Amino acid sequence: MTQNERLLRYLRTHKSITPMEAWSSLGIYRLGARIHDLKKAGHIIDSKTATVQNMFGEDCQVAMYSLHEIEKIPTTMENEEFVW
Repeated sequence: MTQNERLLRYLRTHKSITPMEAWSSLGIYRLGARIHDLKKAGHIIDSKTATVQNMFGEDCQVAMYSLHEIEKIPTTMENEEFVW
């Protein structure tokens, strides 16, 4: 399984990830590069800034990424049932 596959599976299960979670849980050191790969493949991934504490108890700002799964939205045609 590739890093991209592991990351996508993690995002689908946990909904978000920070660089430290990527390193400790998935062995991914360059999370930003993997996020770029997934976006390039068509996945919609948002980022926001999160505050976490480092090992010295100091607040630090890091990126937190989340995956947006697109559900199929039903469309209608005149006088017909929903079409998926």
